[in-house]
Amino acid sequence: MIKVLDCTLRDGGYVNEWGFSKDQFRNTIQGLLDAGIEIIECGFLDQTYQKKSEFSTRFNSIDELNHELENFATSKHQAQFVAMIDHGKYNVDFLPNKNINQQNHIDGIRLAFRKKNWKNALEDMKKIVQKGYKLFVQPMTTNSYSNDEVQELLQEVQTLNPYAIYIVDTLGNMNQNDLQRLFEIFQNIKENISLGFHSHNNLQLSYANAIEFAKLGISRNVIVDASIYGMGRGAGNLNTELFCGFLNDYKYYKKYNILPLLSLIDRYYYAMSKIFNWGYSIYHYLSASLDIHPNYASYLLNKKHLKIEEVEKILKSIPHEKAYEFDKKYIEDLYYRFNIKTRNHNDTFRLPKNKKILLLGSGQKLQDKKEFIRTNCNQYVIISLNYVPQNIPVDFVFFNSVKRFEAFKNEIDGKHVLLSSNVNIDNKDDYQILDYQNMVILDDETKNDTSVIMMLNYCAKCDIKEAELAGIDGFSLNENNYCYDELDRVVDQKVICEVNEQILHGLKELSKIIKIKFLTKSYFEDKI
Repeated sequence: MIKVLDCTLRDGGYVNEWGFSKDQFRNTIQGLLDAGIEIIECGFLDQTYQKKSEFSTRFNSIDELNHELENFATSKHQAQFVAMIDHGKYNVDFLPNKNINQQNHIDGIRLAFRKKNWKNALEDMKKIVQKGYKLFVQPMTTNSYSNDEVQELLQEVQTLNPYAIYIVDTLGNMNQNDLQRLFEIFQNIKENISLGFHSHNNLQLSYANAIEFAKLGISRNVIVDASIYGMGRGAGNLNTELFCGFLNDYKYYKKYNILPLLSLIDRYYYAMSKIFNWGYSIYHYLSASLDIHPNYASYLLNKKHLKIEEVEKILKSIPHEKAYEFDKKYIEDLYYRFNIKTRNHNDTFRLPKNKKILLLGSGQKLQDKKEFIRTNCNQYVIISLNYVPQNIPVDFVFFNSVKRFEAFKNEIDGKHVLLSSNVNIDNKDDYQILDYQNMVILDDETKNDTSVIMMLNYCAKCDIKEAELAGIDGFSLNENNYCYDELDRVVDQKVICEVNEQILHGLKELSKIIKIKFLTKSYFEDKI
């Protein structure tokens, strides 16, 4: 028998920081019940989580979650309600005994754990079973286990008689050969234990693998995880509506009602997909094909400084022991070390001091002062940052991004070009090369390679006392952030916020040693 577990409210929460509204939470559960979904995952239990919104499906206590499920306590449905615990983020001693608390509507606990922690997680598994919950065992990145390691895990876990043991494709890079390898081992578990499959869609294989898993498991109890409209972190998950439709049509004797799922998509999830942009992307392709955590690739690509060949080179240098768990500090250091590789630079070049310095960003607000700049250009040394402005005379164009340089290289004839030494191009002898390392270091702990901060830092090191800024608007998701047509832009709200904070922090630090004046309106102006 095959069952579908919908994980929208839990795994989908990686997309929106679990900021579902109460109405969306309740209507999603009701829609899943109306569709006939057998198992509904209602969210995370996480005592460490600091909520970003008034309501969240990352619950600090099971009592909080149970309160939200009261509306469904008297409804006649056959679905099971479950929640997930990421091992180490919720003390299972705080779980009430399932059978003596009439207000407890959670039937099962899904315990996710990393490979290095699975033996420690056994103690939590035992307690979950002892407290009367159905235990779902979720070994993350199952494909990283050798055959012997899988067999050892299964031997230990089976003694607890869990409700289900899962194959988990955390990195979304599992192919049918991988699935078949694992299934041959997992199918030997006790017949009363369901075999589950949870996938991510980095290589667009979730649907194909789910169908293969259903066929392999035709003679036993299996569970397949999915989410509405594929909502999930990065590349997303298997689509609930698609897989349920498949099960209806292909002799699995299922009778899911697809319309309630489509109604939820129409009401909520289609619009959310346009805001949060989950789905296939090149960084999820890269991460899956290289067998590493997707956040490494997204970090490098969202920098917008590197060519794809350079991104791949850095990702390939990540050692196996670092690959499966994202370490932001590690990738920041790796990126920095890649950029400071020995490249010739001019330590003697200095900007002239006989005029005021004006740095031109590429923000829309630059248009407001375009005429003023043209009229008063003789008063300034004008430096444009990572682009060549139209109809504005500039003294220098500065590039710290090879991608931006490649985009504008046909427009720089006759202009003085400044390149930071991380920009790896041919014919560098034609340009002034500035030391990347010297320009990005703000203090002993802070490195900042946004173009405006690098050039301001360089000005300060040249003993320039004041600089004016135009077109340094700050970034916004819902606006055109450029005064020219730029398609290679950041479209992730979280990354946009991080870039704004990075620039703001740099401006605050540099304003202690160089006077900064905004010629055009800016998000940063009243914050430094």
